Amino acid sequence: MKLGIHAMAWTNHWSNASLDLIDRAKGLGLDFIEVPLLDLDDVDPAAVRARLQAAGFDAVTSTVLNAATDLTADDPERRASTT
Repeated sequence: MKLGIHAMAWTNHWSNASLDLIDRAKGLGLDFIEVPLLDLDDVDPAAVRARLQAAGFDAVTSTVLNAATDLTADDPERRASTT
């Protein structure tokens, strides 16, 4: 089993200023970190990848959900759109 954490446990906005959270997660012995992609203009994929590699992570996850893809919605069709 692998254990990880969503970066939103520590920050509500991901940017290059958040890259140290990758090191924090690795230092806690976690196997992966989930990077929030809520503000795509502030996410630098190359910097994220470089920091993940430097920390020794081989996996990262991310989920992009919005009002149209709300997995907690009452509407079954909207929930189904999240898969």
